[in-house]
This record gives sequence, structure tokens and C-alpha cells, in this order.
Amino acid sequence: LKGGTVGNYYQASLLDPTADDGLTTSYATIISYRTSGGATFYAQQRYVTASGEVHWVFVLRDKITKDIISMWQAPDHPCFGNGGKPLLTPYPFLNYDSNSCEIIVINPSKEQILEMQQKTIKLSETEPDRCLLQVITEDYIIDETTKPSWPDIPVTVGLPPDWNEAWLSLTPVQPIKKMIPKPDKIIVASLKLKKIA
Repeated sequence: LKGGTVGNYYQASLLDPTADDGLTTSYATIISYRTSGGATFYAQQRYVTASGEVHWVFVLRDKITKDIISMWQAPDHPCFGNGGKPLLTPYPFLNYDSNSCEIIVINPSKEQILEMQQKTIKLSETEPDRCLLQVITEDYIIDETTKPSWPDIPVTVGLPPDWNEAWLSLTPVQPIKKMIPKPDKIIVASLKLKKIA
């Protein structure tokens, strides 16, 4: 989950040289839910972001059917709050099967995010508001005809180790920024509005 350090959800680590999969050796915020019967499940965690230079949408989907298995979105890269090391946490889907699944990354513009955030609010008193992922899945499609470039600016991935001491002495804290390398086999795409019939 995004912002695991500030999101008040526990972090776990596994130090087992015999384990083939599972947790990482860095502390990370990891949760997992499954549904049955074709249900769609949404979960969200609210936190205060420190960066927001680039918005990230990660989509895990079946290579053949193109069915979406899982999605994740945040104004921070998934390594933020999870160790700040993009090579250790390049995407939010641990141990995905690259033979049957693919990961798509979408970096909507700030204008697109504002437009989508406006669509989360339902004015009707009898309808619940939607989360951003609901708006994306219900109102947009993944546009793979475009070939957007991978983000080329440093983004905030964490705070320096002495951030707590700096806060106590009222010294300004400079967040840690890094370039995020594009992982192999990642598809970079855009979103476009669904056509209304």
C-alpha cells in the first residue's frame, strides 16, 4: 500500500534464505485480499503525501484475456513508505507471474487527475462516492496505441534517516528524491475516456 509508514498499517520483513517467494527483506506494507464469484473489491488507505511529482497507476492483468486482476494508484511511487528503494519495490504486485500476467503503468497528468477526482463525487444522496480506481475502471479504458515516455524526473521516495531529529530541532527536512528506473517487461500506456453509447 502507498504511504505504509504513515498509513498506520504494520510493516513486515522476512529473512529466510530458503524462501522462494513471500515478503521482501526490507520492511514493507503488504496486504492481500481475494474475492470469489466475480466480485470486484476496492480497498483504500488515506495518508498525507510528501511528493506528488508524478501520479502512478499500476495495472496487473492477464496476458491472454486482458482481464484486470489488480490495480494500484497513488501520487507516490510504491517504494515510497516501503524502504524508498525502487529496485526493491518497482511495482506493488509482489511475485506476480510474468508468464501469465503483465503490468501496465499509467502516469496521468495533473489535469487528468483533477478531472478524475471530480468524477469521484456523486451529488445524489442515495449513491456513494467512488474512489479514483472506480472512476478509472468505470469511465476510462487503457489506451495502448499511445506510447508515453517513462517519467524522467526525480520523485520523492522517502525521508532522510535523521528526519525525526531534524523535526525535534526544527530543522527543515529535505525529502529523498530518486529517478525511478523502468522495470523490464512493463507496458507504459495512457487512459482515454470510454465512448458513451
